[in-house]
Amino acid sequence: MFVSVSLCFLLCQSLQQLPVENPVAHECKDHISVLSFWAYARFGDYFFHLNMWVIEGYEIACKKTLEILPDCACASAKNLRNTEEAASYIRTAVMSKQYGNEDFLSHLIAQACVSVYPESGHFNVDSVRVCKILGSGISSSSVLHGMVFKRETEGDVTSVKNAKIAIFSCPFDCMVTETKGTVLINNAEELLSYSKGEENMMESQVKAIADAGANVVVTGGKVADMALHYANKYQLMVIRLNSKWDLRRLCKTVGASALPRLTPPTPEEMGYCDSVYLTEVGDTQVVVFKHDTQDCKISTLVIRGSTDNLMDDIERAVDDGVNTFKVLVRVRKMIFFLGILILVFFCFFLNLNKASVTTLHTHSFLLGCTIKSCRGPGMLASCLICRAALLIIIKQVFLLGCHYFKKKSNVTFNMLPYCSST
Repeated sequence: MFVSVSLCFLLCQSLQQLPVENPVAHECKDHISVLSFWAYARFGDYFFHLNMWVIEGYEIACKKTLEILPDCACASAKNLRNTEEAASYIRTAVMSKQYGNEDFLSHLIAQACVSVYPESGHFNVDSVRVCKILGSGISSSSVLHGMVFKRETEGDVTSVKNAKIAIFSCPFDCMVTETKGTVLINNAEELLSYSKGEENMMESQVKAIADAGANVVVTGGKVADMALHYANKYQLMVIRLNSKWDLRRLCKTVGASALPRLTPPTPEEMGYCDSVYLTEVGDTQVVVFKHDTQDCKISTLVIRGSTDNLMDDIERAVDDGVNTFKVLVRVRKMIFFLGILILVFFCFFLNLNKASVTTLHTHSFLLGCTIKSCRGPGMLASCLICRAALLIIIKQVFLLGCHYFKKKSNVTFNMLPYCSST
């Protein structure tokens, strides 16, 4: 609300200072031009006084608003671990971005949020990931308990059950020295023995990882051909992730620790996942780390759509829904929308400020006429009503500031010329 009020102030000041040559430049969506000209016509005469008293008015209005808000709650979230109840609260936030798909998307978001909602009560929005895959439609979107990467496996092994995962932040290759060295080879036998020694060292490293119990290797660097050959020999599934952030999220998902060197992992350093497999979604190859149980650290929403722009819009709706769930975890009370709360504030400020009660009764009468005249087109009516009430709240904030200044400095100031109806 206060952001909208500040926006109205900036619009009025900019209209006073900036010359506009083309009238078409005034036209914007959502009736903002009506708001701009109306605010400038009604409040343009006394805008130079706002710099003196608007801060005190805002402070008083903020304190009173915080007193009113607890009594304006219309519902309270009781059990956020219930998917149906959580979806009913998320639905409103999703509807503003994806009207018509809000029921389906809100249930998907609720499933993802509830599955990663810990017993401690601390919810992290980064625990819900989004993977956008082109093709099919919105109704084909799904929730997966785990992570999905749009990549292919490096080796021959493409599916592992009851996976024990070793994660390395280094390349899957032989370790090299920090400084360069020179090797003098005099004959063919020395050349063969040198290459054979390198192969034996690589095989011993890969075999040590397999003997430790790992059957999936995830690396954050390049995969050498020789290392991949021995990984196929010992039935190790090799996956390469280029992003260090994906590597960290995967460590959180499977409960592993990223190792900086190619050494055999201990049981505490390895992660666990029910299944790791390569599959095809649409025409896209994806690697899936899936948990069969709903109790997991990270969930992924697999978004399907016909165009990239559509999937981007759905992703923004998902972000709004996830953040709504986070707010509900902290504050479980909800209030009405569509300008109802603004009208409640208007009625409260109308009774609070007795200095301009006559003028405000005139405004309330005009506001009632606006409500009756806009009864037909509902969306336009609610839009104009919200802005009408918002302008009256602007005036109330100014009047509170004037009353505070008058009481503090004992200076007589005639507010009526600046607050009269036009």
